[in-house]
Amino acid sequence: MSLSKLLPVSFFTRTSLTEGFSLASKYFSCSLLVLLMAGCSQLSKKEPIASDADVLKQKENSRLEQQFIAALNMQREGQLEDAKEAYIEILEARPALINPRFNLAQIALLEEKNDDAEAALAEVLKQKPDHKQALNLKGVLARESGKFEASEAFYRQSLAADPSYLPAIRNLAILLDLYLGRLQEALPLYEQYQSMLDKPDSQVKDWIFDLKRRLEDGA
Repeated sequence: MSLSKLLPVSFFTRTSLTEGFSLASKYFSCSLLVLLMAGCSQLSKKEPIASDADVLKQKENSRLEQQFIAALNMQREGQLEDAKEAYIEILEARPALINPRFNLAQIALLEEKNDDAEAALAEVLKQKPDHKQALNLKGVLARESGKFEASEAFYRQSLAADPSYLPAIRNLAILLDLYLGRLQEALPLYEQYQSMLDKPDSQVKDWIFDLKRRLEDGA
């Protein structure tokens, strides 16, 4: 499996029942429907009394949240079939959720079922056209199919959604370097990627050194 495939299991700028569930248990200290990355918002002194329907909805949401966390753990541990079944069950209950479907695309890619990955990503992008992770993964699939121009377009769309998204910066640099031969464009992307890491990547350091050498030789 190439390094470019090993993307994080999930990415959340914020969590909600329409975009995915939080992984951190600390986010469950407030209402199950108020899951924010910054923590729990302060409750007002007067809260509306929940109807029976509201209580039932909260219980269902809580069950799905726990199921999603369990599926994430299974995916991280390599229990892909179990994770896949859990994501499918979640989507049967909440078809509009995005992140379970994106994680199904990741699993399909790991299993080299590219058609299934494409189908899942198409659904994600239909709901959220600027989903940076899905666009990046589309770039990986296009590159593996030899569609290098399409791959570049997807990586750049991912970066348009988030210019600091490291996997897309790295993948675009690799594409320009090894597949398109545009070394002058690849070098600053490698350097940008390296500068944004908390700890320098020794492999990328070697790539930068090698790329500079090739540029000098070709001068």
